[in-house]
Amino acid sequence: MRTSVTNGQRQRGSVLVMATILSFGMFVSGLSYLGLVNKLVLETDDYVVRNQAMYAAMAGMVDEIMYAAIYAPGHNHRLKRANYFGSVYTSGNLIYGGQQQGMFGGVNVSYSSVGIGAATSHSGASYEYRVSSGHKSSTFADYLYLTDAETDMVGGGTIYFWTPDTLDGKVHTNDHISIMPWADRPVFYKRVTSSASYIYPTDNHAYFGEGLYLNMPEIYFPDQALEIRNYAAGQHTYGSYTQNEVYWILLLNGGYKINMSEDRGDTWLQDFSDLELIPIPAAGAIFVQGKCWVSTTEYPDMQYPPEAGFNGRVTIGSSDTLYIRGKTIVSCWDSFSRTIPLTCNDAIGLISERWVLVSDRIPDDHYGIEINAGIAALRGSFSVDKVYSNAKEHESLLVYGSLAQYHRGIVHRGSCGSGMGYCQKDYKYDDRFRDNPPPHFIPIDNEKPIYQENFYN
Repeated sequence: MRTSVTNGQRQRGSVLVMATILSFGMFVSGLSYLGLVNKLVLETDDYVVRNQAMYAAMAGMVDEIMYAAIYAPGHNHRLKRANYFGSVYTSGNLIYGGQQQGMFGGVNVSYSSVGIGAATSHSGASYEYRVSSGHKSSTFADYLYLTDAETDMVGGGTIYFWTPDTLDGKVHTNDHISIMPWADRPVFYKRVTSSASYIYPTDNHAYFGEGLYLNMPEIYFPDQALEIRNYAAGQHTYGSYTQNEVYWILLLNGGYKINMSEDRGDTWLQDFSDLELIPIPAAGAIFVQGKCWVSTTEYPDMQYPPEAGFNGRVTIGSSDTLYIRGKTIVSCWDSFSRTIPLTCNDAIGLISERWVLVSDRIPDDHYGIEINAGIAALRGSFSVDKVYSNAKEHESLLVYGSLAQYHRGIVHRGSCGSGMGYCQKDYKYDDRFRDNPPPHFIPIDNEKPIYQENFYN
């Protein structure tokens, strides 16, 4: 019996040892399991917070893109920090023009939209996520010279390029290009495109620095300048479509004055000195229902007008003929070098839903006219007032900017010295318009992303 008792005690001791070992094992397993669960919870928490910050940043970027699409202000905008949900916040920035300086440094953009998202979890995980997208918009101002037809809208004849013509910006026509058969070599320094299948004559001597491309898609000319109409709606829309009314918009310093004539510009209701200087609207758009005169001088007939150029960004649209009354320049125009610095942000857009005409009212011995503007005649031509009848002959016309016209217009008729219009004409491209055209200039296609970058902090 003693042996049995001893064996029982040994067995009970073994059971206790095994129970202790098993309990310890379960304890260790429990700790490991709890550690694994805690690790999974922290990793999940970290993953969720990272994604919350990312989606909040995306929301900020999309909000800025929507702001640009709806308001198209042409100026920088900041979406202040706002609660997205819980402890998640979103903010954003809209930056116009220039070059993106992130990982895609050196990319020219119309605007960059930046979204910033910040999120914090109960466990203390905290992240900030940034995402940016660069957008580029094609407009009529991408081209120095753009037409739907290369024919005179009044007479119907084809207008030819010839020896003195030198174009330093991109050229496109929906029509075929015609060159004087005896012309030596008109010069096209940049890319030239045509929607036609041929150029006339085929054995011409023109120089195409970046090539000639035929059978290219047509660029659509709209009937109306809808963006200008929309953004000028309200207090910056003038006119009543009365046949004899003309409105004169004088761009002066950082604002404008507006005067009215009831007899097509022979007399005006007020002196400009008595008129209020109106600040340029934030949207950069002014629209006239009817005929409109534009200048940056009150004294277009003087040899050296006293006013300085316009300082700001604006596009003026009109439903009827828009007359460029005299010198129309921006403040940073260098008349000596005949250039505008790339760092200058001033810009003028002039859009008529019919014709854009250079005034003929200046004296015969006038110095000529300098124009700094993106110009578009949507259903007419760029030409000279009275050039088909009895216009005087003037010395020179300089357009430094861009020119788009439905039908190619006549600027001079006859031989120099005995003709009508502007004998010497010089069209030069404003390189700033590629990345920063005048506000709401006629779009060719919608804005499209050209890069996207993102990173966590």
